[in-house]
Amino acid sequence: MKLYPYQVSYVKDIRRAVARGHKRILVVAPTGSGKTVIASQIMLKASEKNSHVLFLAHRRELIKQASATLDKFGCPNSKIMAGEEGGHENVQIASVQTLQSRAKKRAVMPYPKADIIIIDEA
Repeated sequence: MKLYPYQVSYVKDIRRAVARGHKRILVVAPTGSGKTVIASQIMLKASEKNSHVLFLAHRRELIKQASATLDKFGCPNSKIMAGEEGGHENVQIASVQTLQSRAKKRAVMPYPKADIIIIDEA
């Protein structure tokens, strides 16, 4: 999957911000600009470096969309939401509500490991 030049620019800007030591980065872009594609590129590169990524969304459709986009990039991922337990992939896409509802079961299902956390529609 190929990124548009403006999406490549976003990815470069995010990487520069991280290199400067910023830990909380907010990406603001218009509807339809491909924020999920931008996030997927970042998740793919992080996964290739063996980093663990947690992508959080509040709607089932957003989780499925992010997973499908990652699939197009060839990035293995697992979903954590009602009916799905996640897996052992470096990239986990999770429902905020599911993580909250399972909070009391941490001994059985710990939070996924995450070096990077991406929050959709923050």
